Amino acid sequence: MQIKKTVSKIIAGVAVIGIAASASAFTGEVETKKLRASGYLTNNGTSFDLRDDYDPDQCLTDPNQTCAFEITSPDNIPNKPEHSQAELQNYINQNWVQATGTGVYDD
Repeated sequence: MQIKKTVSKIIAGVAVIGIAASASAFTGEVETKKLRASGYLTNNGTSFDLRDDYDPDQCLTDPNQTCAFEITSPDNIPNKPEHSQAELQNYINQNWVQATGTGVYDD
């Protein structure tokens, strides 16, 4: 009888650990997805803003600047609202973004 109670407690403990591990794995996947950037980096004149979409009609004419960069490698781009010129240059060098349109993006 004592062995049966002990085995039942062990099985219950293993079940609780399994449920906790499953929940933790799911939470980790959600957090990982939040870290991936997607969409576009638009040129605001001093830095580049992360956007879900891009409207070419919002580009103010400036043939010397690129208005937006499409993110082609989202796993490599940090999901943050603003990116510097140096960061963008690294993304270009790594082929993680592709230039789209000329000008400066007008919000």
